[in-house]
Amino acid sequence: MEPARAAAGHTDQAAHPIRRLRREVAYDAGRFQVVRDRQALPDGTEADWELALFQDAALALPFDDEGHVYLVAQYRPAVDGVSLEAPSGVCEPGEDPAAAAARELREELGFTARLMHLRSSGNGIATFVEHLHFFMGRITGRAAPRLDPFEQLVFRGARRLPLAEAVDLCLDGSITQTSSCALILLASEYVRRHGLPA
Repeated sequence: MEPARAAAGHTDQAAHPIRRLRREVAYDAGRFQVVRDRQALPDGTEADWELALFQDAALALPFDDEGHVYLVAQYRPAVDGVSLEAPSGVCEPGEDPAAAAARELREELGFTARLMHLRSSGNGIATFVEHLHFFMGRITGRAAPRLDPFEQLVFRGARRLPLAEAVDLCLDGSITQTSSCALILLASEYVRRHGLPA
């Protein structure tokens, strides 16, 4: 697996008081690694720091011609509940994030869309690192979803709703996945400033 890249905004390691001496992989799960860094501290001592490095992920928020968005409901075993989310998934090794976002839309909703990149951001920078790529776009075609076997088990349907309602669901805590909330709020601000995507 390719470890996640450092979050944007980080400066050269030499400018910081803590210096990484070495890194070892404690556990490799394929989609993420748990690593142990040996660090030199300013007082001359050394300490270990464990963190999880995740593969990059891409999220896509599709709009229809009426300005409604589509979210997916999925059962998440980790929280033993159903989560309402933007279509998303990990970027395969070497896969362009835009291609990953388009692939996830096809697989989860059967949509094609003219996607635009809103921004990329680090999700977690202390005990885990994951680089997220946020996209939105107007739906251009529809077909049958192509869910993989696990997704078929956990998929609980799609939900079409006005963007403003999706924002409300983020603000009142109904949408609990942070990355989906980030994308919805970014998209809402884009629409406020520029209108619906072409």
